[in-house]
Amino acid sequence: MSVKVLLWLFLGALWPLAAQNNALIDVFLQKEAADFGTAAYLVVVGANIANETITIEQAKKLVLEKNWGFTEKDSQEPLRAGELSLMLLNALELRGGLLYSLFGGPWYAFKEATYRGWFPSHYSAFRILKGWEVIQALSAALEQRSVRDAN
Repeated sequence: MSVKVLLWLFLGALWPLAAQNNALIDVFLQKEAADFGTAAYLVVVGANIANETITIEQAKKLVLEKNWGFTEKDSQEPLRAGELSLMLLNALELRGGLLYSLFGGPWYAFKEATYRGWFPSHYSAFRILKGWEVIQALSAALEQRSVRDAN
């Protein structure tokens, strides 16, 4: 099965993002380095923190204002696995393990995300993610949240 077919299957699992602008997602999926702003947009919309009419800049600003542990970032700055992990755990209000609870930050958020199966174990918290990797992790995180909420 081709990578493109797999990516569209992941997109199908992202029911909160169903009304997203397809052009935005198509461009994002083809990026070699996912950008912080678009990832912030997908996360806050997927987590129902904001509606889909929010802009990428507004989404980035919202994430930075939430006090989730991010310093000032440019919207076009490449996104690292640890940053996405931190964003997802906070946006979806998912609890982490002991070290994440004590220390927080991208490193321990990434360790928690890897434990949850959002990333392969050979990835690093400092890995610059591709667009499809962001969508895959977001899909897995949203599914875990829906299971949690159903119980």
